[in-house]
Amino acid sequence: MNNPRLKKILASVEDSAVNNMPAGAIIGLIEAIIEVQNQLETLQASTSKRAAKGTSQRKPATKAEKR
Repeated sequence: MNNPRLKKILASVEDSAVNNMPAGAIIGLIEAIIEVQNQLETLQASTSKRAAKGTSQRKPATKAEKR
């Protein structure tokens, strides 16, 4: 694992049990949360770049595409 946030969270999880959940389930949830957070940050960055350029995500459909 290269993610420092995940390592920090895992260290705190190892110190205490969370609602009798198996450690593997907790780790899986944490990994999923961090992956979604990373994807959100990437999406926000690309949206900001498009906004700075003044371009939209989708081009208007042409007449041929509408048919």
